[in-house]
Amino acid sequence: MKTEREKMLAGELYDASDAELVAARKRSRDLCAALNASPEAAQDERRRLACTARQNGAGDVVAALLPEADRVEPLPCALRTD
Repeated sequence: MKTEREKMLAGELYDASDAELVAARKRSRDLCAALNASPEAAQDERRRLACTARQNGAGDVVAALLPEADRVEPLPCALRTD
C-alpha cells in the first residue's frame, strides 16, 4: 500500500494530516524561516540551507528564495536524493 506521501506525489487523493507530511511541512517552514533570516552575505549558509531543504523535499521552494546568481539547477548538494 502506498504511503500518503507517495499518493501526494502521484497526484492521488491523500491525507494531509499524515504524521510524515505534517513533519515535512514543519521542516520546510523552519528551513524557509532560517533562509529568510540569514544575511545575504552568508552565501555558504544559504546554499547549505537550500541543499538541506532539497533533501527534505522542499528544495524548489527554498531554491527560489536564493538570489538568481546562486540558483543552480540542480542544486550542488553532496547528498542529493533525486
